[in-house]
Amino acid sequence: MEEEIAFQGADTIAAFIMEPVLGAGGVIVPPDSFMKLVREICDRHGILMIADEVVTGFGRTGAWSGSRLWGVKPDMMTMAKAITSGYFPLGATLIGEAVADAFEADTTTFGSIGHGYTYSGHPVCWAAGIAGLAETRRLKLDENAAARGKDLAQALAALKAKHALVGDVRGKGLMAALE
Repeated sequence: MEEEIAFQGADTIAAFIMEPVLGAGGVIVPPDSFMKLVREICDRHGILMIADEVVTGFGRTGAWSGSRLWGVKPDMMTMAKAITSGYFPLGATLIGEAVADAFEADTTTFGSIGHGYTYSGHPVCWAAGIAGLAETRRLKLDENAAARGKDLAQALAALKAKHALVGDVRGKGLMAALE
């Protein structure tokens, strides 16, 4: 990452976007030092860190967000799907205080976060989101995913030991892969 930043020039890179655990690419779990190192590199070069938590958010990995597993706070976070437990289409972008301050400090129209789409802000989607989040908290889905994830990892490891066809077992919480 440092080499690429040096090659491109930090002033040409606005943000680094990543999934805390790579989802569709194979459920690739990074080393424990990875997220903190990315955070440090981004901070050192003035690059925003954006966590794509669409798949890793809301307990699936055993924490509220994949970033929390490693104690990292991204500058921005995207999320969707699990907000409503998949019942309605709803997504959100969370911005950290420094990003919000940058927008609020700009008194021109360039500083506004004015956006909207034809189907934005649908009340049924928001109601589903509020209810989904309440249930996620009430049922402590993050804690359950962490506990059940250990059970799943043991069961998948047993399958790997039993079947030569299984190449790898990996995951965090209930976000797992059997290769």
